[in-house]
Amino acid sequence: MGWMGNWLGNWMGSWFGLGQQQQQPADATPYTRYGRVLKAATDRLFGFSEGSWQCTISPGAVILSRTATDDYVRMRVPDTDCPPLPQPNSPMDSGVADEAEPNRWLVSGTPNTSNKWLIKQQSDQIQLAYTCYAGDFVIEVVSDYVSKTGTCTGEIGTYSWDGVALMFDLAGKTFGIGVTWSHHFGLVEVPWGGEQSGRSYLWFVAQGTGILLHAELVIPHSQTDVRYRVQRSGSNIRFGMLNSSGSWVYSQWLSAGTGQIQFRWEGVRVLGGGILR
Repeated sequence: MGWMGNWLGNWMGSWFGLGQQQQQPADATPYTRYGRVLKAATDRLFGFSEGSWQCTISPGAVILSRTATDDYVRMRVPDTDCPPLPQPNSPMDSGVADEAEPNRWLVSGTPNTSNKWLIKQQSDQIQLAYTCYAGDFVIEVVSDYVSKTGTCTGEIGTYSWDGVALMFDLAGKTFGIGVTWSHHFGLVEVPWGGEQSGRSYLWFVAQGTGILLHAELVIPHSQTDVRYRVQRSGSNIRFGMLNSSGSWVYSQWLSAGTGQIQFRWEGVRVLGGGILR
């Protein structure tokens, strides 16, 4: 039995595949999966430095504060369904984007964010708390409505617009697109009245209070699907507007520079003569 004992000791493990585990070097670094935990021993949601509790996040993410002792991580995107915005120390377990994410949007003025977001005046602003999109992107906005209730003045024979726009700053300029109420001032100044008044898309490029470029696309009263887009390719921006036939109408490409963008919703007023207020 001596030869059999020697054979079993020397060859049996390899013969039946039992010796495979011994071929891995003892100091091999185990594979670690980040972002999804399938194996608790090796997988982690976030990277970290040994000896530190601080998370290491990717450039596409941002750390925001929930409470004085609790932070959270989310991706750097502006996506939202405009739910009621929470306050610091609000309940954090709804599981719905924005509802459980305080401090994601910075609010100034007196917009109503209790049920969707209602921007009531020019000084109202809801701004993303972080920048996003270092490269090319396309974002699309679905708009509910814009009211014609308000006051706006203009010079005789000019157009003016009043509404809500998605705005951002790049290369020393302000870019914006939104849904406005446009009105035409004829021989008699009649705010919110007269011919060619109604809803319209408005896009513009401004510097200071001066409008450098702008254009509108009238939205027929029967059109219920109101959407617009912002697209960047390289260092250029263009705006898209969905027309009443369901087709997209685009502006020309506009020089805008590069870099991350901090989007904001803002009440916008463009007076006759191309003045942004």
